[in-house]
Amino acid sequence: MNLRITTLAVSLMLIGCVDAPSTGHKSSGSNTELERPGQSTVLRAAIQADDEEMPLYVKHPLPQEESQASDLLPPAQERTRIRMTIDQVEASLNALTGGVTWMVNNSTSHWTANASKLGVPNYMQTVRETREPTLLFNKIVGDGARDICPALLKKELEAPPQERVFLMEVGPEDTFETAPELVEANLSQLVLKYHGRFFSPGDTRLEPWKTLFSEGVKATDDPVDTWTAVCVALITHPDFTSY
Repeated sequence: MNLRITTLAVSLMLIGCVDAPSTGHKSSGSNTELERPGQSTVLRAAIQADDEEMPLYVKHPLPQEESQASDLLPPAQERTRIRMTIDQVEASLNALTGGVTWMVNNSTSHWTANASKLGVPNYMQTVRETREPTLLFNKIVGDGARDICPALLKKELEAPPQERVFLMEVGPEDTFETAPELVEANLSQLVLKYHGRFFSPGDTRLEPWKTLFSEGVKATDDPVDTWTAVCVALITHPDFTSY
């Protein structure tokens, strides 16, 4: 080992004594052009010395996938969907319905009354809100939807067409038999508004909602009751309560 270190030190001294490669001069008393540092046989011999130990420098080619050009952005990652907090659910429904609330005796919000059951922290026993979509959470959201949606449709019937927030593209009596384009356009707007997904009219992903409306009208013979069922389905859908 000491011999190798000595050899390397001597090699570096020899390299330091040579002229710069760009001058092209030759050393006095010799007709041989000086070796450039990268071409020094002495240095290569010292670095690539065949010894029992590993050489001082070993070149390892990069794997092919690393040598290719890579994207500067990190790879896309998925995360588990989480449900909205109770405050988020209540605020979203108030905004979407134009102020229709779920109240107890017109004084206390049902969401506030059920806060402890839904995992809202009281900062005595708990400090973190539960965000799992439990059966109790889904049940209470369903109860809220079945209370809010009839009130919303009643309000829609009393409002002028330009002020409606649910029947935005259709009239209360329109069906697929009388105005299929309007019904499909309204379903498209509702899915965008409640779930943040834009399915243009004619998109196959809109088919479940079209089926729900058409079968509902056949069962009830009442478009308003059917729109109420669509409202409940939109609110209880995981795309509304989670993100």
